[in-house]
Amino acid sequence: MLVIEGRTLKGSVTIGGCVDAQVIEASAQVMRSGVPQLLHLDLGEEDALEIGLTCAGALRILVEPVSMAPEISAQIKDLLRNVCDCQGIGL
Repeated sequence: MLVIEGRTLKGSVTIGGCVDAQVIEASAQVMRSGVPQLLHLDLGEEDALEIGLTCAGALRILVEPVSMAPEISAQIKDLLRNVCDCQGIGL
């Protein structure tokens, strides 16, 4: 899952939004601190079914910052703006 400026750019962790929302929140913290985080999420049977998973279990998700050249970062931000403008979404 690639998250840039609090928006999921590519992929997801699960079908449901609550796990992905936690990853996006952690990504903001990781970008501020520069320190990777390992998330541990235990999903009971009810939790799993609620977000569209077929079974319960534990997820371990590594959230780490990725640095890129300023030119690439600027291009991605421009692309995001263009996509949002086309879809009527404010960025």
